[in-house]
Amino acid sequence: KNMSKLTKSDESFEDMLSGGHHNSLGRTVEVVDIILGDKGALDALFACYDSPDETVRLRTSSAFKRVFRAHPDWFIDYVDRFHDRIPRLGQPSAEWTLSQIHLDCFDMLSPAQIKTATKIAKSQLEQSHDWIVLIQTMYLFKHIVTVIPEERPWFVSQLERLSQDKRASVSKKARTLHDEVSSR
Repeated sequence: KNMSKLTKSDESFEDMLSGGHHNSLGRTVEVVDIILGDKGALDALFACYDSPDETVRLRTSSAFKRVFRAHPDWFIDYVDRFHDRIPRLGQPSAEWTLSQIHLDCFDMLSPAQIKTATKIAKSQLEQSHDWIVLIQTMYLFKHIVTVIPEERPWFVSQLERLSQDKRASVSKKARTLHDEVSSR
């Protein structure tokens, strides 16, 4: 099977995920439906992270989130590839999606994968300037500290720092989570 031509119309996933307004889903749901019918098509979707088109990569993340919410067990076969690729991609939409998928699938991760997920989340909280990455990663880290309580002091210090963020959405969420995490 030619992985670049998986649809009946001989369109690649990259072609299907390109075009249109960058904030729209485009044909993402159509791609998801194809993959839900053929798990083997996940490799072709993952290859879309190599696209030079930022919109394709954004929609790739959106598609993966939808696929893994339908089949969380499918993430386990890809988690190590995500851990390798997403931090090097440098795209906020992929970073916040990884935080969401980690949170959704956390209980299925191995101890080594939890350690890597924690390392990635720490890096995102320390280095990202994207408000959605910060908020989604705060949600993930709130869960991490329930599993790894020794991470709580580090997280509390990050929440204190982020509670001073000039963006109200970030600072308010950081203050709310600080109150929740500090009271445990």
